[in-house]
Amino acid sequence: MVGSVPPEKAGGASGLATTANDLGISLGIAVIGSIGIATYRSQITQLLPGGLPADATAAASRSIDGALTAAAELPGALGGQLVTAAQQAYTSGLNTAAIVSAVIAAIAALVAATRLRHIRPDRARAPVGTGGGTD
Repeated sequence: MVGSVPPEKAGGASGLATTANDLGISLGIAVIGSIGIATYRSQITQLLPGGLPADATAAASRSIDGALTAAAELPGALGGQLVTAAQQAYTSGLNTAAIVSAVIAAIAALVAATRLRHIRPDRARAPVGTGGGTD
């Protein structure tokens, strides 16, 4: 993109390209992270062991950090069961986020392959006066 604008506007084009890149990264992290935490929260409710105190259930339902903190305060076997449930739910969320990311990447690759097929790369231009171009 920067190479397609006049030299006097290259700074603005570079800034715009960087801003768009940063925005895309930030939105991607937010969306994929939201998918991961939504999956964790839906899975943890199904995996929680019976007999958990209400505060431990609430903490575990919010985040894996809450689950691990609550598990440390529970008696032996119950704490271990909560840790296992939290790890399984977290892994499920991570796997779901990875699958969604892979699908998005595959769709983007297909769109690029089909929509940009007619565009041919420019041949490298040699600097003026080096004999590689028209002097």
